Amino acid sequence: MKYIYLLTFLTFLNCNSQDKKDIVDKDGKVYHNDKTEMIVRDYDENNPLIIEAIELRKNNKPNEAIEKFNLAEKEYGEKLSIYLNRGTCYDQIGEKLKAITDYTKCLEIKSDYYAALQNRGLAYMNIKENEKALIDFNKAIEINSSEPVGYLNRAFFYNSISNYELSCSDAKKSVELGFIEKYKNELPKKLINAVCE
Repeated sequence: MKYIYLLTFLTFLNCNSQDKKDIVDKDGKVYHNDKTEMIVRDYDENNPLIIEAIELRKNNKPNEAIEKFNLAEKEYGEKLSIYLNRGTCYDQIGEKLKAITDYTKCLEIKSDYYAALQNRGLAYMNIKENEKALIDFNKAIEINSSEPVGYLNRAFFYNSISNYELSCSDAKKSVELGFIEKYKNELPKKLINAVCE
């Protein structure tokens, strides 16, 4: 069985990752997707160190951004915008456990933080902590059942564990909720074509 890495999607800001995210169909055929985007929120206009760090992340300089986020944490204390965005940087450089730590800090501040749940679920998925990933995806969908990203992320999760029936169902739900129109991205259709009968 081939393991699929889960693709995340943009809510507000793009994050260009080095990772390639693929869809694996029921027959093991791999469909490549060349763009990975992270959920990143809480642009903090009143804290210049955070703005600088976010700009570094957006310019594909995650290590420099992490250093700047570390300074911002010392200067401003615990902030959702620091932890979420630094977590995406750790994700980008493959430091999944550090990313999970930052996403968890977000959830300690705000337990129903949708973006942190989605991102932590994706990080858990990438390190094959499937039970934890599914818990986060389910909670995120419970919090915001009208957001199509949650269903698509969970569809990729189900695809990665070869549960094509549930993958198909969630991919269709993401389309029903307007993912393609909202994000101008046809990926749900590719997944549906790959896993639905």
